[in-house]
Amino acid sequence: MSFTVEEDNLLVSGWLNISIDAIRGTDQKSTQLWIRIHDYFNTYKNANWPERSVGSLTNRWSTIQKVTNKFCGFLAQVESMHPSGTNEQDKIDKAKALYRSTQKSNYNLDHCWNLLRYQPKWQVHMDNLPTKRKTGCPTVPAAIAIDVEENESMSTNLERPLGKKSEKQRERKRKHEESCNSQFDEKLSNMEADRRIMMIERRETAMKAEKDRAEIISLKKKKMEMEVMMLNVDNMNAVQ
Repeated sequence: MSFTVEEDNLLVSGWLNISIDAIRGTDQKSTQLWIRIHDYFNTYKNANWPERSVGSLTNRWSTIQKVTNKFCGFLAQVESMHPSGTNEQDKIDKAKALYRSTQKSNYNLDHCWNLLRYQPKWQVHMDNLPTKRKTGCPTVPAAIAIDVEENESMSTNLERPLGKKSEKQRERKRKHEESCNSQFDEKLSNMEADRRIMMIERRETAMKAEKDRAEIISLKKKKMEMEVMMLNVDNMNAVQ
C-alpha cells in the first residue's frame, strides 16, 4: 500500500528527530536508528493507518532521499544561474521541469522537501554525499517546527552540523559547480532548441496534412463534375 502524505511527513519527522549519537558502530547505528524511527512512527501515527514494518519505512525513506537529492541538485543548478526576473516559485517550477525531462517522471514529494530543506541534519546529509553525487540545496540558517497533528507539535532534537567546510573544500566545490553550470546551460539551450524544432515540425506536418486533404476533396469534386457532364441524358426518364 502506498504511503500517504501524512505518513511521509511523520516518517521525515522521525528521521529528523531521532538521534543516534550515543550508539557506536556503523551497523549498529543503522539498525538501532530504524528501530527507533519505527517506534517513533507507531507512537504518533493515527490508529486507522496501516501497519508499517521497519523494512517498509526504510525503503520509503530511501525513495524519499534518492529523489529529493536529485531535485535539490536541479534546484541548485537553476539558482546558480541567478536568473533575473524570477521568484522562488519560478525556480522551483524550472527545477521540476528539468527533473521531469531527465528522470522521465514528476517530482511529487514537495511535502517532504519542505520539511527537510532548512533542517541542519538534512544539510549535514547533503554535505556528506560523495562529490560526484553531491547535490546541495541552498542553506538557510533557520529551523522549523514539525506538526504531527493539527493541535499537537513535537520538539525537535536535531543533530548539529559538523562545522564550516575549509576554504580548500569550498573552492573545490565552487569550481565543480561552475563546471556543472556550464554543462547545464548548454543542455538547457539544446533542450529549448529541440522543443522549438519539434513544435515547428508538428505545425508543418499539420499544415501539409490539411493541404493534402483539401487537394483530395477538390480532385474528387472535379471528377464528379466531369462524370455528371458526360452522362447521356437521352436515355434518362424525367426523374433522373
